[in-house]
Parts: sequence; structure tokens; C-alpha cells
Amino acid sequence: MNLKSILLLVAFVSATLNIFAQNSISGTVKDETTNENLAGASIYIADLKTGATTDTNGSYKINNLKRGTYLLEINYTGYQPIIEKISIDKDTVMDFLLSPAVTELNELIITGVTRSTELRLSPVIVKAVDGKTLNQNSATNLIDALRNVPV
Repeated sequence: MNLKSILLLVAFVSATLNIFAQNSISGTVKDETTNENLAGASIYIADLKTGATTDTNGSYKINNLKRGTYLLEINYTGYQPIIEKISIDKDTVMDFLLSPAVTELNELIITGVTRSTELRLSPVIVKAVDGKTLNQNSATNLIDALRNVPV
């Protein structure tokens, strides 16, 4: 092999390693007002279908990321989610501050009815049968025993 071939091979190998380089993103997620760590926050890269959750210190790390631009989603219950476009070309550190969000739910109406009203409104015939009545019947299976119950 001549020197030109060797240099070309070295250039190709280094370019290939550069293209397939595995990078990572790490950082912390904290409360914007109190600056407390948020344990259990979700960090997700939808394009890659991968993500992580923060530990008790609010830290996260996602490994084995290829170079590129991705949408990063940060979610935590009770906080405003963050969706940010990130560019990965080396190991990256990104810290996030989440602001609390107030969510108002719709009203809930609970209605109670008596047992007799519930039985009357049921599309299926419902009849209460106690164990004593079933034991007095000489049927060998449940279907025959229920056949003798008055409607």
C-alpha cells in the first residue's frame, strides 16, 4: 500500500467514527420559584423515542445520542411543561427551571339513587336470592336453582 491509500483510509475511518459518535445530554430540573430539585421529572426525546427521569437530586442523563437536532420535552406533574429544540454535537449539559402551573378541573356532579330505583331502571331483571332459598332447592346446578325463583 502506498502512502496515499493509507492517508485515505485513516481519513475515512476518522470520518466514520465522527459520524457515529455517541453523545449524551445531562443536567438538572428544578422548581423556578424555590430552586428545589424535582425528583421524578420526565425528560423525553420524541424523535428518538428515548428519555429519562430525574433522580432524587433532580439530575438526569440520556446516553447514546447521535449528532442532530431534536425536540426535548420536560414534564412534571403540577408544573408547566417545557418543549425545547436542542442540537447535539457533543456531550451537552442543560439545566431546566419549571414553573408551577395551576390546573382547574371541571365540576363533578354526584347523584345518588335508592336501591329500588336502581333496580327499576336496570334493563336486566334483578332479583335478590339468599343462600337459604338456594339450599332448600333440590337443583343440581345454578341454572336449575334459579329457574324456581319467582319473578
